[in-house]
Amino acid sequence: KVCPMLNPDGVINGNYRTSMAGVDLNRRWNRPHPRYHPTIYEVKEMVKMLQKNRKVVTLCDIHGHSRKEGCFFYGCVPDHFDGRNFYSSNATTHLFPQIFDAKSEFFQYKGCSFKMQRSKASTMRMVMYNEFGIDFTYTMEASLSGVNGRHFNASDLEEMGRQYCLSLLEFSERLKAPHLEQRICYSSLANSVNVAEEFTQAATRDLRVDPEDSAGSDSNPSEDNLSEKEVLKLLRRSFIGEPKSPGKKT
Repeated sequence: KVCPMLNPDGVINGNYRTSMAGVDLNRRWNRPHPRYHPTIYEVKEMVKMLQKNRKVVTLCDIHGHSRKEGCFFYGCVPDHFDGRNFYSSNATTHLFPQIFDAKSEFFQYKGCSFKMQRSKASTMRMVMYNEFGIDFTYTMEASLSGVNGRHFNASDLEEMGRQYCLSLLEFSERLKAPHLEQRICYSSLANSVNVAEEFTQAATRDLRVDPEDSAGSDSNPSEDNLSEKEVLKLLRRSFIGEPKSPGKKT
């Protein structure tokens, strides 16, 4: 399933993060309102419907990033045992970005993060992981600038889409392998003799929570937007005027 745009009213008016209602839609996945967040609500309903008839293996939402360069992923690797196959699912979570990295000149694997901060609990990837039980949920970020001094153009973004589809196809083939070592080694990454060891390490790293981590549309709203207190102060000045200084005559 492909949902081409979840924030049409906001984007068409120049917002890269919020809807016309001023709502950060990537912070409404835990409790979307059918009237105020209709696109988010309907996508959740669609995933629920699909899960009744088949297994949903992976989901990915696509965002632009205002700070980092290149293209990279955010995924879900918990910092504790959550009842799933911890070693296998965590190592395999790193596999899709690694496949993409092998195919794309724009991909920056070093920019990927698989942390699950409490502040991101209402984002798509964490809601789909925690509430729907989908292990391989990602946010794909593409820089609003580019990479290595080169600005991305439409052709570059189309090429990223093609590479994403090719990577997804290979990832799906690797998931059919019954054992983790077969998933990892029997792939386009097998030219490295240390690839299995690298993925073993990947299963246990990146577990510390970094509250300062910046992640584009997946980041904390305060990193890009004014706080509610700041917005109220600006509105108060706009409608009431600047506060008078003590003792100043009018």
